[in-house]
Amino acid sequence: LLWPLAALVTLGLLWPRAHRELKRYQHNHSRFGNAPFTFDAPTRAFYRAYVRTGLLFVVLPAAAVGSVVGGLVMMNAGTPTHAAVIALVAVAGALYLCILASGPYLVTCLQNLVWNNTGLPPHRFTSALRFGPLFWIILSNLVLTLLTLGLYRPFAMVRVAQYRMSCLSMMPGEPLDRFVG
Repeated sequence: LLWPLAALVTLGLLWPRAHRELKRYQHNHSRFGNAPFTFDAPTRAFYRAYVRTGLLFVVLPAAAVGSVVGGLVMMNAGTPTHAAVIALVAVAGALYLCILASGPYLVTCLQNLVWNNTGLPPHRFTSALRFGPLFWIILSNLVLTLLTLGLYRPFAMVRVAQYRMSCLSMMPGEPLDRFVG
């Protein structure tokens, strides 16, 4: 319970570690009958997922926007032209799309990381969630929710959950009838 507080005190630097410890606690304290679950994901993998998300979808697009805006200002000497405004709107749209994509990308990385490192000995779980389909589902859900003034939201949540669960599998290490017995 102290990891989230430590993450807060360190201004988020310990958040990947806190997330890993939360998942480790949840999975290591879960059981199927008498069989305990196991979780063994390394902390560095959580940091890698968070850092990649930050670099791919926040830092790099922001740097691109800054360089394009700086170039447009230098080129036009402060007088906006029609082309400059169109370029700025296009870059801003790309930036918003990148920020919107960061959530599904992080969810994809973390679901695959967590479930590929979770087991129910002698069985293992695998997750093959892919960013592209998840991003499309979330983007189309957003559009449909906006068009229906929020009425589509419950269906959107179910649609995301169905896709996420369809990508999750259990790899049996022994016949399941013997395990359940």
